[in-house]
Amino acid sequence: MKSIFLDTDVLIEFLSDETPQAEFTTAILTLAEQKQLKVFVSPLLYADLYNRFLPMEGHKKLIGKLRKLNLITRALRVNNKIIKQAINSDFENFDTGLKYYTAKTNKKIEAIITNNVAAYGHSKIALFTPETYLITLQTIPN
Repeated sequence: MKSIFLDTDVLIEFLSDETPQAEFTTAILTLAEQKQLKVFVSPLLYADLYNRFLPMEGHKKLIGKLRKLNLITRALRVNNKIIKQAINSDFENFDTGLKYYTAKTNKKIEAIITNNVAAYGHSKIALFTPETYLITLQTIPN
């Protein structure tokens, strides 16, 4: 089973349904729900999503969505070593470095799925947008 890391920006787009690209993230999460794909995330994702969507969704509704997301994703651990790697990295954005090194700790992760591929510039992990990742799987939604 393939294992991927979903960047926070992809899930923000998915939850806000701001663009037509959200359908590609929906397809990825459906594959995870069907146990055809393992989807990993940063544990900080939940706080980021909560803080961003609380004013629009309200606590109860948002917690329900986070529970559903938690059922089909797996949060990776962040420790002091990962924080040090991110602080000392060449990433222009600390948050991106933190997510990258969090993903890198899991040797099974084959790709990072993000809408901002350029932010991960020198990644040693394959980078895809949700759409391009689905193309590699030949699973494009209609």
